[in-house]
Amino acid sequence: MFSSNVLEHIPHLDEFHSEMQRVLKPDGIAIHIVPSASWKFWTILTHYCFVFTSVIKILRNRICINSKKEMNIELSRVFDRATRQSRIQLVRKVLFPSRHGEAGDALTEVYYLSRHRWIKLFKTSGWEVRKVVPNRLFYTGYMVLDSNLPIELRRYISSFLGSSCHIFVLAKQRVS
Repeated sequence: MFSSNVLEHIPHLDEFHSEMQRVLKPDGIAIHIVPSASWKFWTILTHYCFVFTSVIKILRNRICINSKKEMNIELSRVFDRATRQSRIQLVRKVLFPSRHGEAGDALTEVYYLSRHRWIKLFKTSGWEVRKVVPNRLFYTGYMVLDSNLPIELRRYISSFLGSSCHIFVLAKQRVS
């Protein structure tokens, strides 16, 4: 059984774990890749870089529209959403990053995505945690700089800024 960046989006994890254990063969394993606390931390920080660059793109796009140039489709979506929302909602989104998954808010999610919290959750859900491995790759939720950095550099950066995901290898707990 395998999942990648899914578990944090499931509201009823206990029921989901029970169903996974029901369908998993007795000697089967489950591999789950989940975002890490460091990913969330850096995603919160890069939120403000993303907002800044988005505003610059919107302003540049408005200038292009005024000079009768063709509008970029992606920017038009951002612009349309921004004009439809109330100013209070827009200010709130700019000032406060949103949560990624189902639990907590942007700040408490740093805990909810921590390796220690996942291990505790897996054990209380009846799993034996066989292995926990960081993915050894740095990236953020907004992909600020990420796509411009070579993989080798992102691997190196992860050694001191933290891996963006953890890989959990799980098995059913043995009943004695």
